[in-house]
Amino acid sequence: MARGVQLPPGRRRVLLVGAVVVLVGTMGLSMIRHRNGSEMSDKALVKFQATGFSVDLPCVPKPNSESLNTPVGPMTVAQYLCVGGRDGYGVTATTVAPMQGATLDMTAAAKEAATEWGGTPTDVVSSTYQDHPAADFHVADGHRGSRKITVFMRIISTGSTLYEMQYLKAGNNIPTAPMNYPAFLASMHID
Repeated sequence: MARGVQLPPGRRRVLLVGAVVVLVGTMGLSMIRHRNGSEMSDKALVKFQATGFSVDLPCVPKPNSESLNTPVGPMTVAQYLCVGGRDGYGVTATTVAPMQGATLDMTAAAKEAATEWGGTPTDVVSSTYQDHPAADFHVADGHRGSRKITVFMRIISTGSTLYEMQYLKAGNNIPTAPMNYPAFLASMHID
């Protein structure tokens, strides 16, 4: 995108989701591809506290954070990944400057995120989570190059922070999330 091009606030938010999904997805997928061992979906969830939120994860992740200048403005991305075997869980907290009067179209954000995974969103449900706009969806046909991936995801927007909660599994057409996925989603507490 050319410097100085102004997008409507809603479109900037949708592009933000896509930028974050690409960053997190590339890291998570490469980690799944190179790991052996037990699946994260087989592990018990434990409470993890991060700046601004807490969540139950199947490991104690090492935070990875970076500041980026993007076409939608500066943002700070903090990633928390638990990966093992052929699956993994991740939470990403992306802090952006609030956009006055802008709301994020959660259905459009889900479509953008699925597109960034190379797939199509299914089972898109827009709702609220702790009084914040949210969307849950499934990407059964995702891929990065020749690597196939299924993604189950929740996006939550607080206005200044975009949270992405995701479960990744190598392979396509996995019809249901693992048994501990609902507990993972329900455990999210935004401070």
